Amino acid sequence: MEGTLIVEFSSLNYLAILLAGLSGYVLGALWYSRAGFGKTWLKRMGLEGDDLEEPIGPMALAMLSSLIKAFALALVVQAFGAKSFLDGAGVGLLIGLGLNATSIFSDHLFGQWDFQLFVIRAGYQVCFSTLAGGI
Repeated sequence: MEGTLIVEFSSLNYLAILLAGLSGYVLGALWYSRAGFGKTWLKRMGLEGDDLEEPIGPMALAMLSSLIKAFALALVVQAFGAKSFLDGAGVGLLIGLGLNATSIFSDHLFGQWDFQLFVIRAGYQVCFSTLAGGI
């Protein structure tokens, strides 16, 4: 039927979804590490390394969040009919800029956080969405 979106769960590549979720998680670990933007992120959040709680719980939930995002993005990539890495990455970039970054921007406006913090947070989400969309 024309105009109807049919989700074909059986045609999803679940190994690719797992890889995309893991890749996003690893990207986040690098992005927010001290070698990445971690020092600046902590400073802009008004935190110090000692202020952070035991990382096991948040890390496990971040992994779960990455897997859920990768799964949802796979459905969107499928709906767009993307067949190649570049097609999927383009869909991911669209989602990253059009949904993730704009939502984070709104949060930052009302939270009155600085622009550098927005760039760090939104940059990660846009890169994650682009990478996961391509995978």
